Parts: sequence; structure tokens; C-alpha cells
Amino acid sequence: MRVAFLLLHDFRFAAQSMEDFAGSSFHFSKEYARLIGKRGHEVSLYTLGHDMDRPKFYDRGDYVIKAYPVEAYFPPGMRFGNSHSVSLLRELSSEKPDIIHFHSYELWSFPYVSAFAKLFGFGLVAQYHGRVDPLAGVKGRLFSLSYKLADRYLVPFAKEVEGLARNAGVSRGKIIRFPNRGVDVRLFRRVCAPEGHPLLLYVGRTPKPSSSLFEKSPHLLLPMMKVLKSRGEDVRLIMAGDGPGLGHLIEMARALGVSDRVTFMGRVSQEELPELYSRAWFTFDPMHMEDIDPYWGGTLKESLACGTPVIAFNNARPRHSKWGLLVPSDPRASASAVAGALREKVVSSQAYIDGPSFVERCCSWSSVIDRLLGVYGGLVERVGWGSVKREVDNPEAHLGARTS
Repeated sequence: MRVAFLLLHDFRFAAQSMEDFAGSSFHFSKEYARLIGKRGHEVSLYTLGHDMDRPKFYDRGDYVIKAYPVEAYFPPGMRFGNSHSVSLLRELSSEKPDIIHFHSYELWSFPYVSAFAKLFGFGLVAQYHGRVDPLAGVKGRLFSLSYKLADRYLVPFAKEVEGLARNAGVSRGKIIRFPNRGVDVRLFRRVCAPEGHPLLLYVGRTPKPSSSLFEKSPHLLLPMMKVLKSRGEDVRLIMAGDGPGLGHLIEMARALGVSDRVTFMGRVSQEELPELYSRAWFTFDPMHMEDIDPYWGGTLKESLACGTPVIAFNNARPRHSKWGLLVPSDPRASASAVAGALREKVVSSQAYIDGPSFVERCCSWSSVIDRLLGVYGGLVERVGWGSVKREVDNPEAHLGARTS
């Protein structure tokens, strides 16, 4: 089977070059491509580079990265999701994939890519990975005809299922609850006990500060740490990750007087993370979430695989969750909620007890890829060059379908 993954954004938001992305650094899209390629399928990963003047192909062994320069930005003035390339689509049409797998269908390129896939008769699987888009409802209604063209939608949230059906008119038979990515459970597991003194953790990129809680907002953790320190709480925070906002965060910590409580590690390898997760009492995923849902997020899944509960923001309904805690974004309110949670014994949390087994059962990379190949198999009548896709009334009935 020939599969083309589309990651149609550039990496301005992460201050990352195409050479960085195509190199040894981890990215969920590369892991999808690698693991599908290892199953014997022909796989390409298409993406865009803001720092390129010509297309570049990178042979990764099990798959090929096909990177194209950005030819246009629309709508203007956005930091993410508005990159476009006609040349990339020309290459895709000549490749003739059996399945196009579009990562992050909230990108502005998705409406015309879905029409392109239908025009050429390619199977189209669209997956939600990204940010909670405040314009999702408007875009869904505006582009409802093109959203109906995808064959399957893979979404982690029940609320997103409702949004696709209500705003974009997508048939519920096309929508499948699905983890947005997998976890290497051989690597991510508890390797030591939590630290004796309360330790908080943030793992992820460090973007420039934004006022939107629908994006990662690690800068909001530093005022919270100032409040915790002023109240005499013996709490430390480790921030592991790199990005365009790292220098700002370091300066912010110094200005707030919490440099002695916050450790900035910069970029760390995947192999270093299990120990950090295991030592921490809580891992922050500092963005708005309706709930702590293990089907969502890479950091969230990795933390639960190591038995460490997760804290996220929810200003409307702060509360305890099975897998962690939802707190207000206001630093005084979040500090109070976190201090209260730290006084509880972390070993009694559901995440510590059930997190690793849940992730292994439902979110390991092996289980995710098995299910994904089942979805593909339900759309493709025969594998290989020139295969013909078929419509399936009940996609879940084909999750066990075999491909080769």
C-alpha cells in the first residue's frame, strides 16, 4: 500500500529549520511514517519549510520526507497553519498514493486538499492533532462542503466529534475516536519513585508568550511559582524543552525572583524523559482542556505511561480529574489548587495506579498502528499501485482488517 502523510505547515512557530525537523529529532508525524513503513508499505511524509528555496527529499530508510518551500501564506498575519504550496500538490498527484493521511485538518490548506484528494480518487484520512482552534466552528460552516469529502476523521475528543458533525456536517459514520499519537511504552515507563520533595515538570517546546490558552502557555507557570514561593511552599519546577520563547522564560524567571525554584534544561532526548516524568509529582500541559483525556497529547500520554498525573488549565470548570487536575490560569488560583494537590499523596492518584496499563492498552504505538492499518484497509479494496478505495458503512467493523 502506498501512503502519503501530509504535515502542511512550516516550523516558524518552533524556530526550527527543515534540517532540524528532518534530522534525528522526534516528531509524531515521522513516527507514524516510520512505523507504517516498517510494516512493508511505501510511505512519504510531505511537509513545508519556511527556510527553503527549493524542494528537498530526505531518505529516512523506512520512508521519505518530501519538503517543499512555502509559496504563499494565507490568511496573512498568522504564526501557524497558513502555509501553502502548489508544487507539493503536483508531486502528490504524480505519486498516486492509495491513502492520503492529513495531519492536523484544522490547517487552512485542508479545504482544498480534500477536494484535490476526491478529484484524483485518493482515500483521505484526516486526523486531529493540533491546537484547539477558536475559529473551528466558523471554518467548519464556511468549508462544510469540502469537509464532507474526507473518508475518515480520527479525533481524540468527544467534543470534536460533535463539532465536526454539527458545524461541518460530517457524517458520524466517518468519525472515529482515536489517539492523536502513540507512546513507546518500552521507553516510557516508571523508572524510579517520585522525589521526596514536591517536583513539578513541563515537557515541550517553549513558544513565545501568547494570550491564547488554546496554545501551549508555559510562561503562565512562572507567576504561579512566584505565588507558591511567597507562600512558603517548597516546590520546584523543571522545564524541559527548547524553542523561540526559552530566552524570554529565563529572563521572566529572573525578574519574578524564581530562578532558584525553576530549572531550564533546554532540549532533552527522548531517553532522558522517563526519569523526569517518574521523579515528578505532576506534569503540566499548560493549555485549555475540557478534561484530562489520555487520547490527547504527547506529553500527557508519556506522563501517564510513567504513572505521573497531569495538570492543565480550565477556567470554566476547574476540578480533579481521573488522570490529574484542571486548574484556573490565574496564578493565585492555580497556586492554591496545586498546593492543595501536592498535600495529597501522589501514590494514591488514579494516574499512578492505572495510567501505565491504560496507555499500554489503548495508546501504545503498536496498538495505534494496528488500528490505523485497519482504518486504511477499510477504505482500500486492494493494496498496491492503482488500488481502488471503497466506502465502508461501519468503519469500526474493519479495525481488524489486515493489509500487506
